Amino acid sequence: MSFKKISKVAGALSAAAALAFTAAPSASAASGNQLQNQNGVCLGSQNGANDTHAIVWGCNGNPDQTWHAVFKGYDYTIVNGNGQCLGVNSGGQAMVWDCNGNLDQQWGVRAGSNGWNALVNANDGTCLGTQGGLSAPGTYAITWGCNGNPDQQWSSL
Repeated sequence: MSFKKISKVAGALSAAAALAFTAAPSASAASGNQLQNQNGVCLGSQNGANDTHAIVWGCNGNPDQTWHAVFKGYDYTIVNGNGQCLGVNSGGQAMVWDCNGNLDQQWGVRAGSNGWNALVNANDGTCLGTQGGLSAPGTYAITWGCNGNPDQQWSSL
């Protein structure tokens, strides 16, 4: 096995420990974790509906705010309590829709030394954050260049 593969496997294992997501998918809100960023808001979906924008708002434990990760080789598929996957459209906006296995629905984890994690989209290497770095309820989640800002630092609760 090459050094690069060993590094990826070691990174994935430490990231898995850092995320502390549940392992098995479930539609039950109690079975997952909320994803809260350092701005204090949680990731959910617009009206909890399929094929809508991922947004942030106050943490409430609804199924659209309850997430688990499914490890897929080197990356994760991140699924909410409604069974929708977190992905990215061609404009860089984070969306939730039916899981399809495409690269835009695959995420890596860059564990930070402060206990917070950056979620890195496997399709283009950008990080999950919020539009304008804002935390107002209803702010769209987007992907953009990784910079360590609080809106790009996520922790499971």
